Amino acid sequence: MDTGTAQATAVEAEVIQRVHQSAPARMTRFSGIIPPKALMRANVAVIGTGAVGRQAALQLAQIGVEGMTLVDLDEVSGENLGPQGWFEDEIGLKKVDALKEMLERINPGLSLNVRNIAFEPEHIEGADWVFCCVDNMEVRKQVFNAASENMIRLFAEARMGAESCEAHFVYDDVSREAWNKRWFPQTEAAPETCTTRATSHCSSLAATLLVTGFTKMLRKHPVPQVIRANLQSFQMEFEGMPEGEKEDW
Repeated sequence: MDTGTAQATAVEAEVIQRVHQSAPARMTRFSGIIPPKALMRANVAVIGTGAVGRQAALQLAQIGVEGMTLVDLDEVSGENLGPQGWFEDEIGLKKVDALKEMLERINPGLSLNVRNIAFEPEHIEGADWVFCCVDNMEVRKQVFNAASENMIRLFAEARMGAESCEAHFVYDDVSREAWNKRWFPQTEAAPETCTTRATSHCSSLAATLLVTGFTKMLRKHPVPQVIRANLQSFQMEFEGMPEGEKEDW
């Protein structure tokens, strides 16, 4: 082994050791709330890395998820800066590449699989948890069908307006049937996409609701089929949840 290779190997070993040492520290403040081992075993797929998907991926990396797939076809543009939180020097970059760089800084132990293409069912193979954060109802249906066929533990999907959002959760046959009934074709959707009029605080809330559903399931806590939040009226509604369980939310 030459000197250069030996030095590179030593640096890599040092990084790996630092990652393993930092993992417990990362989880110190919430290890009694979210089970660390379950987090570190979780393999998630985030489909769509715009307003909601970017925020969800950041939160997942921060809490210690160690396996993640990112799928998005788009590049960062100027109108994405405000509602989605990108930096100005990221304009023109592929969203998945810009997000990958930030996620690796947040959590060096994160194993990332990046796909800068349109969604295909094979993108979620090996994933246990799917976060669907796209703005097209037909693509949502494609992701949902693939997740159902792969028996994904949780399919979490967000729908968003400027100051209102919905988080949909599918985790069993009952919630799967309910989601199908709540789905509608793109031709019946509002003429504007959900991110045409968007705010960063609303997209952050939508992402937080999705990640909260994920962590609740890790703890084997009940999760509703739908959460609707209206930031104008400061109201939150739950659907498909047993009475008496809403207090935990």
